[in-house]
Amino acid sequence: MAPFAEEGCKLFVYGVATQTLKEDLQTEFERFGNVTDAYNSGKGYAFITYETKEEAEQAKDVLNGTTVCGQEIKVDVARPRGAGGPGGRGGGGRGAPRGRGRGGPGGERGGYGG
Repeated sequence: MAPFAEEGCKLFVYGVATQTLKEDLQTEFERFGNVTDAYNSGKGYAFITYETKEEAEQAKDVLNGTTVCGQEIKVDVARPRGAGGPGGRGGGGRGAPRGRGRGGPGGERGGYGG
């Protein structure tokens, strides 16, 4: 297997108990395919990586909103950093362009126009 899983193989699992062992998580998620990595952050979320996207998708569809290791969990496909996090806000942030503004680089007008 390649050193990095292909996109769509890694799941973000929210609502995991901080003391849940990664082996326990792996056992629960292995019902849907070959788990290549399991990581509990100890901060209420975990990552589970499958060998294929199809396995990850099936686990997400079945386990999202269920109780695993005594906790109700939410499961979604993990997104690379910077691709928008939980809450769906995505992009933006300070310094990001917000529409037309008052000219700027390549703008037609200068000064303080209105």
